[in-house]
Amino acid sequence: MGTAVEFFANSPADVPDYTIGELADVRGTGNPLRYMDQPSKDADPVEGTSADYWSPDLKKQDVHHSSGPANHFFYLLSEGSGKKTIDGVAYDSPTHDGLPVASIGLNNATDIWYRALTTYMTSTTDCAGACTATLQAAADLFGQGSDTYEAVGNAWAAVNVGSRFVHHIAGTAPTTRPFAVGQPTTCQIEAAGSAPGRLSYGAHGLPKGLSIDARTGLISSTPKKAGTFKAAVTVRNTAQRGARLTVRFDWPVLASGGHYFVNPARFDIRNWKTIASPLIVTGRKGNAPTDLKVTIDLVHQWVGGQVVTLVSQNGTEIPVKPWYWDSGEGQIHATYTVDASAVPADGTWRLRVTDGTPGIYTVEPGYLDRRRGLRPCRRRCIRSRRRRRSIDPGDPPAGRRRPPRRCLRPAAAVFEASAWHSSVNHRRRHDVPVAIEAGSVCTWLTESRYEVSCETTGFGDLRYNCAADHRLRCPLTTAVTLRDVGRTPMAVTVVSGVRQGDRRFTSPTALAQGRMLTLRPRPEGGYLFDILVRSVKPGQGAVKVLAVR
Repeated sequence: MGTAVEFFANSPADVPDYTIGELADVRGTGNPLRYMDQPSKDADPVEGTSADYWSPDLKKQDVHHSSGPANHFFYLLSEGSGKKTIDGVAYDSPTHDGLPVASIGLNNATDIWYRALTTYMTSTTDCAGACTATLQAAADLFGQGSDTYEAVGNAWAAVNVGSRFVHHIAGTAPTTRPFAVGQPTTCQIEAAGSAPGRLSYGAHGLPKGLSIDARTGLISSTPKKAGTFKAAVTVRNTAQRGARLTVRFDWPVLASGGHYFVNPARFDIRNWKTIASPLIVTGRKGNAPTDLKVTIDLVHQWVGGQVVTLVSQNGTEIPVKPWYWDSGEGQIHATYTVDASAVPADGTWRLRVTDGTPGIYTVEPGYLDRRRGLRPCRRRCIRSRRRRRSIDPGDPPAGRRRPPRRCLRPAAAVFEASAWHSSVNHRRRHDVPVAIEAGSVCTWLTESRYEVSCETTGFGDLRYNCAADHRLRCPLTTAVTLRDVGRTPMAVTVVSGVRQGDRRFTSPTALAQGRMLTLRPRPEGGYLFDILVRSVKPGQGAVKVLAVR
């Protein structure tokens, strides 16, 4: 609105233009602070760069730089795209899709923006919300079927928000994310019309098994064949002759079934919430294997706080990835082997992800991206110079020589999952017995009087609890290797004994940052009972368990 006021004032001391801060010379370069025709022209190696177009990462930018797409939209709506000179100032405004944008004039653009700002926008309105608000304001002032209304939508599309109107219909192709054979799916075609009349939907080239609802544009059902399909969806206005829009896209469908199952659908994870991604397994006899492998693909600022559980069709919960204190790795690409032999193989499995990021951290929401399954098979053989034969093919016909065989070991069962997440408020649980596990990272934001904490599902002391009141079988551990992965030196005390309840403390041993330390019982023998770790000075202490023997 400031630019509109500048043009309205038309002061000789400040010739109106579509730049901001041009007289203040904030950076001492003699150049404007911001540019509305192409916001990225303010690029600065120290201060950063404004965005020309919307992107998913826009919300991570400084608020001044993230305002670039809205400023760009207003310029395009007011003056149009391309090169031009206005009141002696040269402009050159590009578009995200490379298509031109027509001007509706500064006065009309200002009226639309002012009404949207004062009537429809709120403090939480984002770019998509601003697009909706300005379209509604244009409909209020100029009518929904007007050229001005469509110009607003086209200007937003030029900064990568929404889609352009073609024959009075705006629509976009659906995501190209793959689907999988045997896994039910839905896909909503998004379209809107500027002229009166109901929209209808038709499609051809869809993956086998899928169909589209002619009234709603919802594509649904279960894919039956793998491959990449050349699909096309046509949207028509039933009341406007010739008003139609066709969007074309490639739709990949992944193979799933037999020894290998996959569900690549996306499932968003809200902060401190739990989601579950289904995976349908069919055609498998008996129970699941003892060596079912679950591959996790997690990418997040606090990846350690994501707890992953495999839930069978009868509700049995099989832990996959435990909670641990994040050490800043940012992502996990690891395979876990779980015993699922107690439950039937066929049915709907669910991969459950609980965001357990501690409440002291603020992180972005994320999503469960994909998972795959490869079930183990019985012994199978590959014949030389021939294609793979089936399981136990049996004897060949009489008189026919059997070629030599080289037999393969059974394939391991795999589920793969990947997730970008967010953050459940993690409660302290010092009353829960905890066992040290190789790969655990134990940490606490400490003062020197606090012990470092380590637990797979909550906070607790880093220790083996062998006391009688815990009612646990005392683990006979003879050595534990730690590494200091935190930001402060640690002091480690070993408690060992020769029988349950026998506690003998060693003097504290220093563990410097980045160094390793192997802990063993006292010379008189026995086994490790407790390992107590404390920070030497205030700071973030963290130790990683490298090995347990």
